[in-house]
Amino acid sequence: SLAETNLVLIRVGDGAQTLTPNGSSLFLDQFASDGTYINTITLPDDGPAALAVLGWDNISGVNSGSTTGTSLTRSLDGRFMVVAGYNTNLNYGANLATSAAADVPRGIGLVDSFGQYTLAVASTDSAFDNTYWRAAITDGTNNFWGAGGKSGTYYFGFDQPAAEVQSVLPNLRSMGLFNGDIYGASAAGTAPGVVKVSGLATAPGSSSQLFTNSSSGSYDIAVSPDETLIYVTDQRNVASGGGIERWEFDGVNWNLAYTLNTGFGNLGPRYITADFSGANPVLYVTSNDETFDNNRLIQVVDTGPGSTGTTLAYAGANQTFRGLHFGPVVNTVLPRPKLSYSRVGN
Repeated sequence: SLAETNLVLIRVGDGAQTLTPNGSSLFLDQFASDGTYINTITLPDDGPAALAVLGWDNISGVNSGSTTGTSLTRSLDGRFMVVAGYNTNLNYGANLATSAAADVPRGIGLVDSFGQYTLAVASTDSAFDNTYWRAAITDGTNNFWGAGGKSGTYYFGFDQPAAEVQSVLPNLRSMGLFNGDIYGASAAGTAPGVVKVSGLATAPGSSSQLFTNSSSGSYDIAVSPDETLIYVTDQRNVASGGGIERWEFDGVNWNLAYTLNTGFGNLGPRYITADFSGANPVLYVTSNDETFDNNRLIQVVDTGPGSTGTTLAYAGANQTFRGLHFGPVVNTVLPRPKLSYSRVGN
């Protein structure tokens, strides 16, 4: 089972298989907030509901290349962990990012508090042909959104036709659902920064770029409940500005307060989630170490610009941590039971 007080991390690879852009296995590892390992949920990597992801951190095989990451989000109603993947077996035989969706559907998988997995969406829409498929969100019912290397934020629901709902930042590295609004982060050279789609839009018209951070390393975001504080991970070398950016809203403009850059190694982290319940935000990130695999789960208590990251766990050899989030709430929506009956006497 998964608990909402624990951290859930995407882990790619089982330690034995070679990480490959042709498809690697996908796991959800659960840790307590102090880094104590609890359990693992294994997602299927063969059969009709299979999900595979690009195993390489980067196309070049080192952390200076093109990124191929996989976000982890939680549904609006809190009942599901949401992951984007490629709906194919591991033996696809070619780079998944260069495939057509008609051949390799872009999938959205859900995992509830009991560890039950469902392939909710397997889209053959050409919007994400020949590009990275990186992130997905849902309201917990029939509405889904996805994002990747093009087509901005895309609606994949069943209540309305599929549509691009924002194209302000077309190349998103991650996406999140915060306080009922959709957010995305981009590092594309022509449009880096953070975008917000107000509400759960199913058509264009309600998106705006909140700020431009001029960084080719922007990766993932965490937004406070009052939407006046945003953390942005920047995977660049820390000497060049990489780390965790803290952006604050003054009522008119978003301003960069400072960048946390200690405890991550030479490169800034990639994925982030945050606990805003205490006096100081507690941040959890997955690192961007200068090795091919075995990256880290790191905790940072943000008490100011000198705050330092503390390593809580390692992914392990031939494995890599990707997106992370706090776990789902208990799923109280149960499947309809089957009715059975038998004759007794006359």
